[in-house]
Amino acid sequence: MLAIIIIVSVLFWTGLADPGKITFSDLNYTTNPSLNPFFLTSNSVAKHLYADAIFDEKNQLFCIYHTPLPETEDPRISSIYTITSSNLLDWSGSSDPHLNLTEWGLPEETNNVSVAAIPSKGTYYLFFSATTDFPDYQHVGKEGTSSAIFVAKADNPYGPFKNARSDSQPLLRFPYTNNILNATDNPSVVLDQDNHAHLFYTSGPSVYHLNLNDDLVDIGPGMAKDVTPMVTNKNGNPPNFSGGVKVFIRGKTYYMLWKDSANDTALPIRYAMSPHPEGLFVDSGWVLEPDQAVATKLGHATVINVPTTDIWYLVYSRTFSDGKSDLQSGLAYDRMYFNDEMEENESHNIGPTIKPVQMGVAGNFNAFSDPISRFQTNGGRSQFFSIWPWTKTEVSRPSGSFHGDDDRYISSWWIEPMALLPSNFSNFVFDINVAITEFNPNYPGPFPGDVGVMFRVAISSTLGLPTDNYYGYYTGIRVDGRVILGMASGTWNELIVTEPVLDTPYQKLYRMRVWAMEHRLKVHVDDMENALIDVTDETYQSGGAGLRSFRVDGLWDNMEIRKL
Repeated sequence: MLAIIIIVSVLFWTGLADPGKITFSDLNYTTNPSLNPFFLTSNSVAKHLYADAIFDEKNQLFCIYHTPLPETEDPRISSIYTITSSNLLDWSGSSDPHLNLTEWGLPEETNNVSVAAIPSKGTYYLFFSATTDFPDYQHVGKEGTSSAIFVAKADNPYGPFKNARSDSQPLLRFPYTNNILNATDNPSVVLDQDNHAHLFYTSGPSVYHLNLNDDLVDIGPGMAKDVTPMVTNKNGNPPNFSGGVKVFIRGKTYYMLWKDSANDTALPIRYAMSPHPEGLFVDSGWVLEPDQAVATKLGHATVINVPTTDIWYLVYSRTFSDGKSDLQSGLAYDRMYFNDEMEENESHNIGPTIKPVQMGVAGNFNAFSDPISRFQTNGGRSQFFSIWPWTKTEVSRPSGSFHGDDDRYISSWWIEPMALLPSNFSNFVFDINVAITEFNPNYPGPFPGDVGVMFRVAISSTLGLPTDNYYGYYTGIRVDGRVILGMASGTWNELIVTEPVLDTPYQKLYRMRVWAMEHRLKVHVDDMENALIDVTDETYQSGGAGLRSFRVDGLWDNMEIRKL
């Protein structure tokens, strides 16, 4: 059984996050509890995100450097940005780049930028690759397009970053030869236990290692060595490097991640291990594979290690596609666990293997200012969803009260809003807190208001008015205390309505569960053992999950979806 968790939140650009007081051991999540992807470029679809992460000890912040690819066919990338968080939940950043490549001296035609970050002795270094025309740089042979790795440095993680080399030249450079670009790309830098720096990079189908000098800006002793992972018989086909190499150290073991291109439409993330930076790296299988329910394609990956702990997270770029177009793409993170057993090669231990990472989409609605931006809404009606402070004190209403246990919640207005999370679940358990917060008892019409969730909604559905303009199921609690289950296909088709079973349907928080397995559908409210609704229907087999209300103000919180 594979578990996938779903919860919701969003980014708000405010500058550096307030560090507050961090207890590192508390940052112990099974997945991101505040929504994956936790970062979308410009609140829209991005092709890929190249990213690396460090911990800013001075400000006690996790810092992720990223270079978003543009959404147009123009491949140029001009800047490197950062986002930060003190708790891995609330992320903030700046719309201004910390390193602008054109202002830094690179031509506007620069593309294929990937970044690696590392702090050392109070200085912060950025290694980044760039494929461009370098007419102003020396030792070219002739002017023309080539690939290079540059190194920049600053006295703080947020720049301004300057060329770290006194001659302002790239650290490495490979020009075109016989119309073939021997690209140097995907730099990754690690410091070993003796504080020696090691640079890894890809060139064509291979991965290379170079020693760096202590200043991290010049090549150290020795030649570049091919450290492309060796494939063992148990793992089948040889590794296919599509890029995104990241090397990190845990204990005495070096782990190499890369984006595998054996299946170009899926791009899973693979890993290898070695007891030494110069290899031999042994291919050890998959770290993360795409899942059609939440992420159909994967991109570059890096890691976050929570300081003073053995808590590790895989940070990666992922995309959800309906098969025709990419509906959502951004950065996500999930917990990465290590096995107790050791990988062995030629009678010596290499290191503990990595358990396959379980992909998560999660959200408790209390981290960011606009969780609904992670959803597709009906007719652009996201303005009918808003986030409100909801303290842990009692919230009074004219006819009752309810208690909140999170800092924020999502509320809707009277326009029957819908919000669909780009996903494609078939068999699952969908848990969520729901409440009716306001309703108009004099609202005209025969149907009482309700609040609830949509599920197995066709990805191709166009959410809009009228209210039932989608294809999928909906279940909710009504103001008259009944629980309903029905489906829409442009019009509403009611499957079942219970007797009044909720004593306080108004301004009381209920825990709702939808259980779906093949043709069987069950709905629970508060009682997770006994279903209020238990029916069979085979109209819709899979689809997205979402929020919906009808003629009421509604509240949703602590959403969790587990794939069965």
